[in-house]
Amino acid sequence: MRMSRIALWMIAQGAIVAAAWASYGPGERKSEGTALYRTHCAVCHGETGRGDGPGSALNVPRPRDFATGQFRLISSKRKVPTREDLFETITRGIPGTGMLPWGHLPETQRWALADTV
Repeated sequence: MRMSRIALWMIAQGAIVAAAWASYGPGERKSEGTALYRTHCAVCHGETGRGDGPGSALNVPRPRDFATGQFRLISSKRKVPTREDLFETITRGIPGTGMLPWGHLPETQRWALADTV
């Protein structure tokens, strides 16, 4: 049976996340948002949010580089995303990109991720 590109991409993402997660020692103490970011986001966005994670090469377009301060889905006129903008993007994802919806995570975790980003 032939696998779709999406299925292969999801398998690769899972393997990269598992490998990345295994590299962090159990004794590390991080805030909830930082721990969630490492688990769910760093694989594509990178440890420092530069869009250079090990899974970034699998994404077209490339993952967002948070350091540039340029975001796609914003509601403010200042072109700076609000906390709510980040929460909604995390919840809904961005169709046509590798940014998957994370609405299955508890709301408190999505807010923690928004605060971390």
